[in-house]
Amino acid sequence: LVLGSADLDSLKGVEMVDHMPFDPSVKRTESTIKEDGQTFKVSKGAPNIILKLLKGQQLAQVEAKLNKEVESLAQRGIRALAVAKTDP
Repeated sequence: LVLGSADLDSLKGVEMVDHMPFDPSVKRTESTIKEDGQTFKVSKGAPNIILKLLKGQQLAQVEAKLNKEVESLAQRGIRALAVAKTDP
């Protein structure tokens, strides 16, 4: 059902070059993707772990917003995952 809602044709030019399966010791998974000749990484995992991968001037703002959202979800009994992507 979910796959039926995705436009799989748009993924024809996308290649997964490398993949690190979920590792409980680092609490994340990571893939290296090549699309239109550009390579980038995508990581998914625990929000506090993904936050440590981020760099930039707006890190404090992102951290505050992420922590607020994670706390809001936790109060409702919902676990959160975070996703980060590098620039190509």
